[in-house]
Amino acid sequence: MSSVYILNRSTLPMGASDFQPTDSRYTDNALEELNNAQLFKILEEAKKEVTNFQLENFLLEDFLNKNDPKLLIGVTNALQFSHKTARIHFAGVNTGSRDRNEEPYFRARSTDRGSFSGMMGDDSSSMKTTTSFSRRAGTSVRTIESPRNTVEFRINYSMKIELAEKLCDEINEKLVAIEAKTLSEMKDLTASIQEWAMSNAEAIQSKDAFQKFTAAHLLDQINSRIPAEKFIRYINDWLKNGMALVGKIRLRLTALKQQYHSQKIILSKKADLSVILRPIDFEQLQIERSDFKKEIDEKNNHLMALKKVTGRAALVLNQNQKKLKLTESHYRKLVSEALAIEEHIARLEKEGTLVQNDLISCEESIEKLQTDIDDYVAPSTLDYVNKKHELLCLEKEMKFFKRQIYILNIKLSNARAKWRKSLTGVEFTNKTGNE
Repeated sequence: MSSVYILNRSTLPMGASDFQPTDSRYTDNALEELNNAQLFKILEEAKKEVTNFQLENFLLEDFLNKNDPKLLIGVTNALQFSHKTARIHFAGVNTGSRDRNEEPYFRARSTDRGSFSGMMGDDSSSMKTTTSFSRRAGTSVRTIESPRNTVEFRINYSMKIELAEKLCDEINEKLVAIEAKTLSEMKDLTASIQEWAMSNAEAIQSKDAFQKFTAAHLLDQINSRIPAEKFIRYINDWLKNGMALVGKIRLRLTALKQQYHSQKIILSKKADLSVILRPIDFEQLQIERSDFKKEIDEKNNHLMALKKVTGRAALVLNQNQKKLKLTESHYRKLVSEALAIEEHIARLEKEGTLVQNDLISCEESIEKLQTDIDDYVAPSTLDYVNKKHELLCLEKEMKFFKRQIYILNIKLSNARAKWRKSLTGVEFTNKTGNE
C-alpha cells in the first residue's frame, strides 16, 4: 500500500535544511538541475525518513495492540481515505495550472502495513479539527478529510520518545529474562555435560581396571574362563568401594553447601556494610546502643522480677503437685478397695442365690422324704422271710441253668469239630470250647 506525504522542514531529518520543500528551486523540473551528489543526498534523506516512519509505525502498532487493538481498524480506514484524497488532489493539481511557489509533492513507498506518520505531527496538542486541507510552514501537518469535517492527529516528540523508551524498557526486560534463562539452561547443560564426561571417564577407568584385574587374577589359565565366585567377589568389592566413594562425595557436597551458605551470608553482610558511613552515623549508633542498653537493663530487671515470681509459683506448684499425688494415690487406693468390695458383694450375691436355690431344693426333698416317711408302711417279718427264701431259690436255679448252657456249648463245639473233620480230614480243636 502506497502513501503520499507532504515534505517540509519538520518532517525532514537532520541535515536536510539545504533542501527546503518550500524553496522555488524545487519545481517539477528541479530534479533535472540537481547533480548526482545532491540527488544521492536527497535519496539518503528519503531512506532515513522511511526508516523513521517504519519505526514510528512499529511503536504505534505495538502501543495500540497492547492498549486498544480496535483502533487499528479505524487507523487503517483513515490511511486509505487519506491516500485516496491525496491522489485526487494531486490529479487536480497536475491537470490545472501550477503555481511556481506551490510546495512540491514527493511520492514515497511505505511499509506493507502502511504509515501512521500521515496522521501525526510534532505539535504539542494531540488532536485538532480544521475545515480545509492546510499547509503550514515549520510544522508537520497531516490531515484526514471526510465528508463532514477534517481531523488533525498530532503526537509531539516527547510522546514519541516516551513510547520508544517504554518499548525499549520492555524489550530490555525481556532480553534480561531471556539472558538469565539461557544462562541457567547453559549452566545446567554444562553441568550435565561435565557429569556425563565424568561418568564416561569413570566407566572407561573401571573397564580398564576390570580387564587388567581379570587378566592378572581372575582368568583361569587352564579353561581360560573367569570363575563365578571370584567374579562375584570382585563385583561386590567394587560396589562397596563405589558406595564408600559416594558417601565421601556426599559429605564433601554438604560441606561445600555449608561453606557456600556461610560465604553468602558474609557477602550479604559486607554488601550491607559497604554503604558509605559518616561520623554522624557512628554517633547515632552509639546513641542507639546506649538506648538499647537501657532497654536491656530494664528488661533484665523485669525478667529477674518475673523469675522471682515464677520461682515462688514453682515452689507452690511443687507442693501442690505433691499433695495432688498423695490424694491421687489415696483416691486410687480407695477406688481399688471399692472395686474389690463391689466384686466381693457381687460374688456373695451369686453365692446367696445359689444357697437359696439349694435351700429350696433341700426343703422340697425334706418335704418329699417326710411325705414318704408318713406314707411308708413296714412289712411283717414272715413276709420278709418268705421273700428271702424265694430269692435264694431263684439264685440256685440261675446257677443250674448256667451250667447246662456251658455243657451244651462244649457238646456243640465237639459236634462242629467232628463235622469239619469229616469234610476236610483235618481235626480242628478248640481249646477254649467256644468258636
